[in-house]
Amino acid sequence: MRRVMVSVLGVLLLVSACGSSGGGSDEDNGEGGKKVSYESVKSSVDDLTAKILPALASGLDGEFPLVRGKFTECGVGPNNQKYSVRGELHSQVDDNAEAAESIRAVLTDAGLDVEITDDQTVKGTIDGTDVVVLSSSGRSVGGVMIRSFSLDSECQWYSEGDAEAMRKIAPNEYGSPVTGAS
Repeated sequence: MRRVMVSVLGVLLLVSACGSSGGGSDEDNGEGGKKVSYESVKSSVDDLTAKILPALASGLDGEFPLVRGKFTECGVGPNNQKYSVRGELHSQVDDNAEAAESIRAVLTDAGLDVEITDDQTVKGTIDGTDVVVLSSSGRSVGGVMIRSFSLDSECQWYSEGDAEAMRKIAPNEYGSPVTGAS
């Protein structure tokens, strides 16, 4: 009887330890990794965005007239959030293959794993953050080629309090316009 009781207590302790959730950055994100704070996610995205936007603008002889970032829902429910940055690159480079190579070089220099999926789409990834630069179907306005830019952090589950705080954060504008000039 004593062995059975010890075994039951051992199983209960194991189950309760696996089911408990800590707070802050020690919490499991459900994918075997540690969950990070939304502030650090935003900071990481802000740093990467600040690093690559001027380099892209310079490398493609263009500018980003407006780039915005904000937390958006992903997955199921309002507690699943990612930080997303969106903008358009207005470039003088109209050859898509040439542009794709320039974009690849900038993203590679920034430490991303990069692939060119076609002459119009360049995708890069670093630490779960995805960057995509896509030619808008050869859309040229006034001699300027327009390419879309997106950057998305990983979708993560956050506590109700964190999700509520993220909803209150106003969209961030990354310079207006962002150019390749220093």
